[in-house]
Amino acid sequence: MLSRLRRLFNRYRYWNTSFVGPKRALTLPDGQVAGYIDRYEIARDTATISGWCLFDELSIVSTERQTNVRRRLHRGDVVAALGDTRMSETSNEDGRVGFSAVVEWHEGPVTVRLNQDGATYHWPLSAPTAGQKAALAWRALLPFAVTLVRCMPLAARYIMSGRKPSLREELRAGLGLLAPRAEFHTLSRTFFAEPEPSSAARSESFTIVMPVYNAFDMLEESLSRVAANTDLPWHLVLIEDASTDPRVRPFLRDWAASQGDRVSLLENKANLGFVGSVNLGLALAAERKEHVVLLNSDAFVPSGWASRLLRPIMYDQTVASVTPMSNDASIFSVPLIAGRADIPAGAVDAIDAAALLLSSQARADAPCGVGFCMAINRRALGMVPKFDTVFGRGYGEEVDWCQRVRKFDMRNIGIGNLFVEHRGGASFGYDAKMRAMADAGRIITARYPSFDMDVQRFIREDPLFAARLCLSISLAAARQPNTPLPVYLAHSQGGGADHWLNDEIREARRWGHSCVVIRVGGVRRFAIELHSGDDLIVGEIEDIATVIDVIRSASRRHIVYSCGVGDTRPIELPRLLSDLAEGEQASLEVLFHDYLPVSPSYNLLDSAGVYRGVPDIDDPDPAHQPVLSDGRPGSLRAWREAWGDLMLRADTVRVFSNSSREIVAAAWPAMRGRITVAPHRMKHKVPVLASPPPAGGKRASLGILGSIGEVKGARFVSDLASYMNRERAMFDLVVIGEFDRSFSIPSDLQITGRYSLDDLAALARQHRVSAWLMPSIGPETFSFTVHEMLATGLPVFAFDIGAQGEAVAAAPNGRIVEQSPKAVVAAFAEISTPLRRVV
Repeated sequence: MLSRLRRLFNRYRYWNTSFVGPKRALTLPDGQVAGYIDRYEIARDTATISGWCLFDELSIVSTERQTNVRRRLHRGDVVAALGDTRMSETSNEDGRVGFSAVVEWHEGPVTVRLNQDGATYHWPLSAPTAGQKAALAWRALLPFAVTLVRCMPLAARYIMSGRKPSLREELRAGLGLLAPRAEFHTLSRTFFAEPEPSSAARSESFTIVMPVYNAFDMLEESLSRVAANTDLPWHLVLIEDASTDPRVRPFLRDWAASQGDRVSLLENKANLGFVGSVNLGLALAAERKEHVVLLNSDAFVPSGWASRLLRPIMYDQTVASVTPMSNDASIFSVPLIAGRADIPAGAVDAIDAAALLLSSQARADAPCGVGFCMAINRRALGMVPKFDTVFGRGYGEEVDWCQRVRKFDMRNIGIGNLFVEHRGGASFGYDAKMRAMADAGRIITARYPSFDMDVQRFIREDPLFAARLCLSISLAAARQPNTPLPVYLAHSQGGGADHWLNDEIREARRWGHSCVVIRVGGVRRFAIELHSGDDLIVGEIEDIATVIDVIRSASRRHIVYSCGVGDTRPIELPRLLSDLAEGEQASLEVLFHDYLPVSPSYNLLDSAGVYRGVPDIDDPDPAHQPVLSDGRPGSLRAWREAWGDLMLRADTVRVFSNSSREIVAAAWPAMRGRITVAPHRMKHKVPVLASPPPAGGKRASLGILGSIGEVKGARFVSDLASYMNRERAMFDLVVIGEFDRSFSIPSDLQITGRYSLDDLAALARQHRVSAWLMPSIGPETFSFTVHEMLATGLPVFAFDIGAQGEAVAAAPNGRIVEQSPKAVVAAFAEISTPLRRVV
């Protein structure tokens, strides 16, 4: 009982304690401040660092990896504090110097690194000390005890119900054994309701206002898309703003003439700037008494765009403006909010196909609209009929207009069911755009002091996240048209399968590709991760239908089952995977990183914790009996049939050892000829070790490598250590890694804690390791740890079980031993004398 409470507390402490480090300035050697860390917090296996920096090429370095940081958040407080001169000197006129990064953390230091003008600067951030960790644990004891008492009735109900899965999740949540719910965005099902057809919008005519200044190379496509893709009666007001490119005006005259009375062309004698030209168009549109769409000449609309953009205005007169999602539209940008992304030519249609799958309810109130493609209510234009000319060449005028109409209780919204491409800055160029944005930002901040905070709140809450994730997945697929987008179903528990998946993600990133991971076993039933370049977008989902809707945003996809351990209703996973793989451009691969498809006991141990081979489909042992979605007991026969149907549907079934092939074939004999054996490759260099020479009074050690829990042999190691003490064995036992402390161990058993391969040689020398033991009591599908031990060249002992036994039996330095402490001690004694003679 005590050991169980200890394990429960360790899990509670993992999820409910965090280390908050001090804030610090990023000061350069000359005394200038380059940035500031506002927040530094370590919780669970991640470190969150946020703040601001005046320079690019900023990264966060942990012991796990280097994460490049993208500065994309506007920081009005920094602009006000440093002043225009400093912001201009560092090319930060736009004020977008803020960042927030989450990096993987497993002990060790975290460092902020900046490359600037050929020099590299480092600012280490303090990691929690042993004393601070102990203090955090002590502070967690009382709340843990209170939580435990409060959850006792629920625990009793869970046991009385026969351990119903839904109550198990409620109990886990009540005990605080899940990540905080605010950690990731949760996707709303309302975004995925049945989308209304375009004809559902009222067929009211509307006016498009498009100022044109240069950008000749985009005009033909932009205008032809308006003519071909607009699904409501329309009239276009073109304002040619005295372009310096002599090709622009003749082209517009010819194009307008070809469209008849659907187009009005205004030709400015002198350049009025963007705002002046827009106001001319708005005045003409007011005479038509129609709703207006302000459309840039560098915006590219997809088919059926108008009815979706105007629908909120047509059905709700309190809506002043409507803005769609885009690759460059500030708070409506994809994939990153407030970011900008280039998209392949013509990809707007493929990305918008994902938007078409979303409901017209995929919308949210926003601080403002964005004028590249913004629908404007004629009622709101009656209240504020034009833009403020103080903004001159543009940037900020639509924000000002949106803020002014809010005073009349009008709303500005963004919609997720429309994607419009925007090649921003084409008219004036990037540098001019940055200067214009900086000038506009100062005016907006002075007029509307709360605006920056409203924008930051919108970014933090991201009410359009569901749409953003779907469109980001579609964009990721469009960027690799010749390669299907990989979609992995994986667990959240770490280990070898997770290491393999991380390698796959890194490889995809190296080739500029993206991938999606569906995680099970987290705070919600599912978490969808989009890995695209250095960006990671994560959303949590509770129901299967939403998962399917999100993943189908990519028409070309390769579904990969990696590991489903930890899911609350794993009997539903075969159907989910089959549904995800539907479609002519979808494929399916089933991997055996675990034996969950063979039995709910994914390590194939029975209720006594013993491996007795592949269980028969009529095996009555409770460990092999599934629980149905409604909490009732199911049968192993039905379980095998469901997973067997999935494998028949799969294009590839892959295992990583001959032992795994035999286990899978024993469960489904008809699959034997379709099983591919493809062992993992070791991608990390393992040091070759020599047995330690004899030294006075120092004994050799039998090493155990890895994270040792119950299935990995913790109970056997506990028994072995006790046996060695009792029999006064002439060697020591050391665990290089972690050990489940709920199993009793002698005080002299040495446990090093988490290690890296870079540390292995030093640790082995320090503890005088002469041989290794692999103590796993269940069959591994493939064991990276065993292959690491074998690669050191030292003798390796293992039981005749699974892939670990197969690898050890085939290796010249491997030896199979009986599963008993006595046999292991005898085996080590046999090799120790010859080893000493060789040395």
